[in-house]
Amino acid sequence: MKFSVLRNLELLSDLGFFHEFENILSTLITYCTQACVNQENLETFSELAQDFYNTTIPDGYEALYALRDLFESGTDKRKVIDFFD
Repeated sequence: MKFSVLRNLELLSDLGFFHEFENILSTLITYCTQACVNQENLETFSELAQDFYNTTIPDGYEALYALRDLFESGTDKRKVIDFFD
């Protein structure tokens, strides 16, 4: 994993932690969605999608449904998302 990718994942984790104390849901959704779109490694994508869901579900945001709308049926990313559901 490249340093920049690892660093970006750490920043997303920090953003999720910060969200627990300050409601930044729209910012969190924007960055997590973009990270999922950009991530090419399916194992890392799986972790991102699951973290995205776990971080936003307390606010009533269904991240998996939102991601399902982004990725066409039959694609590898969609298969990962469908597996969680």
